[in-house]
Amino acid sequence: MSVLDIDIGNSFLKWRLVDESGQRQSGRCLVTDYPQVFSGRLLAGVERIRVASVAGTAVNSALQLWGREQLGLEAEFAVTGKKLQV
Repeated sequence: MSVLDIDIGNSFLKWRLVDESGQRQSGRCLVTDYPQVFSGRLLAGVERIRVASVAGTAVNSALQLWGREQLGLEAEFAVTGKKLQV
């Protein structure tokens, strides 16, 4: 099992891929370039997508749709306590 962790800022997206052995790959790209970066065998075996994002709804929705279409997964977005209404 591998986990894809994504940190989305206003311009750049940072990512880290961790498998059960703890091996990691990581990188950075423009927010608009992730579909090209996350192609081919890089994401084989990914079973979970975790996202922290300060980008707007459009970027987050596009990433959620990409996860569904390309990996059959729902991205898990971190939310603040304010959004949780705690």
